[in-house]
Formats: sequence, C-alpha cells, structure tokens
Amino acid sequence: WPGKKILFVIEHRMNTGYTSDVDKLIAETVYPKMVQMLHHWGVSYVDLYHDMPSLAFIPEYRDSYTFDSDGDGVGDGWHPTAEGYNLFYVPRIEAGMRRI
Repeated sequence: WPGKKILFVIEHRMNTGYTSDVDKLIAETVYPKMVQMLHHWGVSYVDLYHDMPSLAFIPEYRDSYTFDSDGDGVGDGWHPTAEGYNLFYVPRIEAGMRRI
C-alpha cells in the first residue's frame, strides 16, 4: 500500500505464563520475530501482547469484560465484550493511530 499509513495490532496475551510449548514458542520465537519484521519494514504497531493485561487470568476482568461463551456464568477470557474493547483496546489503538 504505497503512501498509506499502516498500523499493525499485535494481539493480547492469552495466558499469564509459559504453561505450554505453544505459549513458550509464541513468547520466545513468534513474538520477537514479528516485532523484528515490523521494525525491518518500518511498520508501526500497537503491542497489546505486552501492553495489556491478560483478560483470561484476572478473574474480575475475565468475568466483567469477556463473553460467557458456554453459559457457565464465567467469561471465557478470550473474547472481549463491547465494554472490554472500549476499555482495553480502543484507547491503545487510538493512541497508535495518533502516533502515525
């Protein structure tokens, strides 16, 4: 997209630690390579991976700001509600858009 401004949004962390091989792979390999490529190509980004709390593992955030996808009365921790997006995503993405 020649001449266009691009803002890449790195997704929020889905966990609080490295509890599986996939979590470790993302933290140690995928995330650093992604940031390296963004820097290499001069693409601005918003880093929700490091700059946003994990909604899955803070119970009051999970229950208040993510969908109860299976009807058990507990948020799933992965899929933010409109309020969750407005509180956690929108300010960070808007700040990124203003930066570029």
